[in-house]
Amino acid sequence: MQCFGLLLGLVMVLSGTINPASAAEPTDRFRFRQASGGEIVVTCFISEYNASQIRYRLKHDGPTLTKSADQVVEVVTPLSEPHVNGLREFADGQIAKAEKEFQAALVKESRAWVRRDILAMLIRCAFHRTDYVAAGNRFLAIIRSEPNTRHIALAPLWWTQSRVAPQLRSEALAWNKRDQEFAQLLSASVLLLDTEHTAAARIQMSRLATTAAEPWRQLAKMQLWRLSIHRDQVSTADLNLWAADIRFLRESLRGGPWYTLGEAYRSKQQYGQAAAAFLWVPLVYGDNVHLAALSMQHAADSLRTIGRVADADTLEREIISRYPNSEAATQLRSAAESEPTNSSRAP
Repeated sequence: MQCFGLLLGLVMVLSGTINPASAAEPTDRFRFRQASGGEIVVTCFISEYNASQIRYRLKHDGPTLTKSADQVVEVVTPLSEPHVNGLREFADGQIAKAEKEFQAALVKESRAWVRRDILAMLIRCAFHRTDYVAAGNRFLAIIRSEPNTRHIALAPLWWTQSRVAPQLRSEALAWNKRDQEFAQLLSASVLLLDTEHTAAARIQMSRLATTAAEPWRQLAKMQLWRLSIHRDQVSTADLNLWAADIRFLRESLRGGPWYTLGEAYRSKQQYGQAAAAFLWVPLVYGDNVHLAALSMQHAADSLRTIGRVADADTLEREIISRYPNSEAATQLRSAAESEPTNSSRAP
């Protein structure tokens, strides 16, 4: 299973449960990179860790110090037993068991920055279940705690042209009533192509594309590309401009826009470029397993259309291997059972 969040080394695991607020000795460590290139390990109490900085005290009652988050190489902190178990189960692909452990860990954990890490893992679990309602509410809880979150790459916007489930549609209408920019962006992304609500969602998305704080403003602008694709109003100039816009976007947020650009290339029958755009999602932005699997399937379909059948077959086998519980994998297995010569089917 691919590396992710905490298992990338942003937070390493120590056994046992420790309450940092009552410990006499520092319980945390972090390693940071100096301007000279050397690295230093600091033993401390971490009070906050977001996308901009890490805040810490060398003594429990000492002054708060800060380092830029960009300098941080690794953080080591004690985690509760269910948190450790959840990470282990997730890495083993036992998503249901992991989610149960993370929910238990959330009850035990009092540190806000570690609670956000747990919520991030719960979002990943929700992605495995294609549960955008849970993913959306958990992400809203993260940014309510810390708008400048390290977990911004998990923002569960809706990027596809497909219809949304009724439950998600209903939740999107509720999100729209919140006085929170991302909640309104999330709502508009879900409702943008909804027949009944597309006009209101388009107006809201257009407003956010000019008035929202970054990076939500950029993402709202890119969400509007979906309308152009849906209406078959994409030009060659649009494709070139959109590709350039993605490269100016914060790298961790490019997954959804790459998917949308792939859809745009495909709508113009530029299948080679479509496959290349789609493949960025599973290669680099695979936390959203639903979108990653769908992107890989679209890449395979695009390659098959231009005669690269062997490459398409390879991608489809990888979908089944990497994303066995995805809708794309389920459909491929079903097709293989009903059509043994599936790899030689016509585009």
